[in-house]
Amino acid sequence: MKTITTFGGAEMNFQSILYDHGKEIHRFTQLDFLVDLNIDQIYKAVQDCFPEQDVKRFWNHLPEDKGCSLYRQEIYRDVKERSLNRALENYLKQIRQSRTFCRRKEKAPAKLQRQFWHLREVSAYCQGLKDLNVKLDRLRPASAGLSAFHTYLRSYLSGDFFSKMQERSGALIHFFETTRLVLRIDGNQFQVDSVSVVEGLKTDTTYEAFLQNTFPVKGKTIQAPFSGDINLCEFEAEILDAFQGKHKYLFRDLAQFDKDYENYLDPTLDRFHEELPFYLSFCRFEDQMTQAGCVFCVPSIDDTQPFEASGLYDLALACRNIRTHIPIVSNEFIYKDGEQFLVVNGPNQGGKTTFARSMGQLVYFTLLGLDVPASSANVLPFTDILTHFSVEESVETGYGKLKEELVRLAPMMKKDTKSAFVIINELFTTAANYDACIMGKKVLEHFIARDCHGIYVTHLWELGRLGEQVVSMRADIDEKDHHKRTFRIIRDQSPPETAYAGDVVEKHHLTYEEIMARMAESTHR
Repeated sequence: MKTITTFGGAEMNFQSILYDHGKEIHRFTQLDFLVDLNIDQIYKAVQDCFPEQDVKRFWNHLPEDKGCSLYRQEIYRDVKERSLNRALENYLKQIRQSRTFCRRKEKAPAKLQRQFWHLREVSAYCQGLKDLNVKLDRLRPASAGLSAFHTYLRSYLSGDFFSKMQERSGALIHFFETTRLVLRIDGNQFQVDSVSVVEGLKTDTTYEAFLQNTFPVKGKTIQAPFSGDINLCEFEAEILDAFQGKHKYLFRDLAQFDKDYENYLDPTLDRFHEELPFYLSFCRFEDQMTQAGCVFCVPSIDDTQPFEASGLYDLALACRNIRTHIPIVSNEFIYKDGEQFLVVNGPNQGGKTTFARSMGQLVYFTLLGLDVPASSANVLPFTDILTHFSVEESVETGYGKLKEELVRLAPMMKKDTKSAFVIINELFTTAANYDACIMGKKVLEHFIARDCHGIYVTHLWELGRLGEQVVSMRADIDEKDHHKRTFRIIRDQSPPETAYAGDVVEKHHLTYEEIMARMAESTHR
C-alpha cells in the first residue's frame, strides 16, 4: 500500500478495508450471474437484516485477485468477534446520528439553527471516532486491514486538526448545554438574558415541560427547537434575534466554528464508514441463518489443493426453507488432479440446478471474502464467474429458444477470460441429441482449453465421457422408490445410456402396458 496524507496531516499506510492496495473502484459492474445463481435473493435477505444502509454496490464487483479476498477474510474474521462487532455497530450508530444532524442542518431555515446543527454533527463525529479508538485499543484486532486502520485512526486523533476541532466543539456544546435563556415580560415588552445552569439558575422543569404545561396542545408533544422540529415558531425566532443582538460575542465562536470546519470529514475515515456495512450486514445475516440451523465456514483459497467442498447447500433456497422448516439437503464434490468440469445428469427435479447454483454461490462468496454455505471448502483463485441458464423463447426478439441460447453463449465464449468458473445449465435442450452433443462438446473443450473449471448440467449423458478432464455425476434417486428424489449429487463411474425417462413414464402411468390397458378399457365401453 502506498503512503498517503490524511486530512489532519498525519501520514499512514491505510486506505480501505475492502481493497488491500487501496485501489478505488469508481464504477461497479452489474454482474450477469447474480440472477442466474439467485444471489439477488440472498442480497435481499442480507439487506433486510441491515436496513440502515444500501449494501448492494459492494456485491456488484469481485476483488481483482486472491490477495484481496484473503485480506477481506481476515477482516471479516475480526468483525465476527462479538466485542469488536458491538464496538463497530455502535460506531456506525454514532456516525448515523452525525449524518442525521447534517440532514437537519441542510433543511433548517434559520442560519443560527444551521450553525447549531453543524456543531452537533461535528461533535457526534468526534465522539464516535474517540469511542471507537478506545475500543480498538482494548480489543486489538488481528487482521492487517483493521490493524492498519487503527494505527491510522490513532495518528489522526492525535493530530492538530482533530485535537482543535474536538476541543472547540466540546467547549461550544458545553456552553449551550449549560446555558438557559431567561425571558422577562413587562407589559408589551420582553427582555432576554442568559444564565448559566451551574451559576445557580433555579428551575424545576424543562423547557419542553414548561411549554407543554403553559400552552397545552392535545395530541402533540412540544419539543425544543434545537432538538425537535427544525422550524422555529415566530415568537421563538424573535427571542433568538433579540438574544443574538444583545450577546453577539456568544455566537461569534459558533459562526467561526461553522466556517472553519465546513469541510471537516477525513476522506479515509469517511470511506471506512461507507465500507464497514459490507461486513456488518453479512455478519447479521449469517447470525440469523446460523440460529436457524445453517452452517457456514471460512473457505481456504489454495490452488495447490483440490477444489472441493463438503456440506454445501444453496443459500438462497435455505433463506426460503427456514421460513417453512423444510430440511436443507447438502452435497459434496471434489475435482481430483486434472479434472476441470463436472457433467451432471439425472432425473428432472432431482436437484441438479440447485447443486450448480450452490457451487456458483460458493465461488462467489469466497471471492468476495465472506463465509460460505458449507461445512468445509477449498476454492481455487478464480478470475471470474460465467453462467448460462436455460431461458424461454423471447417474444420481444422473435428468436427461438436455441437462438436465444446461442446469443447468450457467444459473449461468454468470446470473453478473454482465463481461469474462470463456468456454470452451464440445460443448454441445447431443443436441438437433436446428435447436434446437442457436438455443440456441447465444443463448449466444454473451449473452456477447458482456457484453464477454466465448471459444471455442466445436461440431459446428455454422452458429455460425461469426453475424457479425464470431465467428471460424470448424477442426481441420485431412492434405491427402493425410483420416483423419490434424494437431491443428492453423486459421482457416476459409468454414466447410464438413458435420460432417466423411465421413472417419469412409470410415475405418470404412461408405460406401454398401462396405455394399452386404458385403450382396451375405453373400447369395451
